Amino acid sequence: MTRFRFLELTVLLVLLGSATYEAAVALQWIPVGKEPGDNARFEGLVMSLALLAFLGGIVISIGLAARDRRSVVGALIPVAGAVMMIARYYTFDTYYLPSLTRYSEGSFSTSWVYGLAIASVSACVLSLVKPRIGAVTAVVVLFLCAFTVSFFGIGK
Repeated sequence: MTRFRFLELTVLLVLLGSATYEAAVALQWIPVGKEPGDNARFEGLVMSLALLAFLGGIVISIGLAARDRRSVVGALIPVAGAVMMIARYYTFDTYYLPSLTRYSEGSFSTSWVYGLAIASVSACVLSLVKPRIGAVTAVVVLFLCAFTVSFFGIGK
């Protein structure tokens, strides 16, 4: 396994792991705190790793575009990023604790979030059919997903 393949797999697994964690928070399997600002346990670490994985996915996609190379794992990265974004969208905004208000009730519209999810599937398919175009699309999708995840709950 080359370093590039290892990096692809690592980024994919981190994004899927982050999505699993965020889904567990959204389903209340992992509790959030009781006071405003009390995040779920390890949420800061998970979000930091997820944002690094988004950055890694962007770098990987740029590398795939430059080489015009097809990669199944690389093609799945934007989809994993969108899954993470959707899971985060349904977690709780700890600003409003003890009331359990979800980010989905905030400033980002459902159309935006699910539009990006559809775009991520398009980027995945394009990456397998036309690698260079798909990888460039993946860069844009990953950047927008990272932006969206970073700014959920903004504007308070």
